[in-house]
Amino acid sequence: MIFGVRRASLFVASLALVVIVAPVAAQQPFSAADLVELRAVTEAVISPDGTLVAGTVNRQRPAGDDAGASYSELLVWDVATGTARPFVSGQVAVREVQWSPDGRRISFLQKRGSDERTQVWTIAVDGGEAVALTKAASDVIDYRWRPDGTGLAYIAETPATEREKELKKKGTTLSSTRRTSSTATSTCRCWPPTVTAPTQSS
Repeated sequence: MIFGVRRASLFVASLALVVIVAPVAAQQPFSAADLVELRAVTEAVISPDGTLVAGTVNRQRPAGDDAGASYSELLVWDVATGTARPFVSGQVAVREVQWSPDGRRISFLQKRGSDERTQVWTIAVDGGEAVALTKAASDVIDYRWRPDGTGLAYIAETPATEREKELKKKGTTLSSTRRTSSTATSTCRCWPPTVTAPTQSS
């Protein structure tokens, strides 16, 4: 096991250097249009058994897309072969990737579907659709798994008051004094029943 984790650590170090630029490989002059082809590994997390690495790969938005940050896709690499499998791809923004304690699921933060808030999502290593673990009333900004894997704790932004919502519609905001303390900025939620634990597959 120690050898496996050590090998995975070296693999992660090599991923940190990965930037794929097709024109450079072909020894072509680099142009502004080539930025769309740029890929960079921005997160890499080793699985508990050291055989897999889950991480995010950033890619630039194509010229025709709406303005915004670059896309961030979830991939999983096999340490033994170096091959990568896309798990969450397309016009997505995945971040804060973690493994469940048993290594059977990968969790991450993302805004997905009709939900305008960032939630904790999880996907099984052996395939399937991603499932939301949280139903927070505001954006989740950080989280950690419970050691036994039956739940998690997360920090979410404090939801806006009704007055703040009304003022936002009018284009104005309250004084920033309300959100100067850490307790006013975020709220910590802990294990179930606040969070629904993932169903263990057979």
